[in-house]
Amino acid sequence: MTELQRMGYKIKDARLKKKLKQKDLAMFLGKSKSTISCYENGKKRISIDNLKKLCNLLELDISSI
Repeated sequence: MTELQRMGYKIKDARLKKKLKQKDLAMFLGKSKSTISCYENGKKRISIDNLKKLCNLLELDISSI
């Protein structure tokens, strides 16, 4: 598992625990649902700014990602 895949797995896991959908994250970040899918599957790198926003929303410690 690559670093991007591990990060994506943690984002997806936190999203599901919050009972949010990919479209919810997409609207929050101003991205498409397919971009969120790429983040979660480790196919696309997320910017540090968007990662910080997601961590705040999902109540994740950025250093754990």
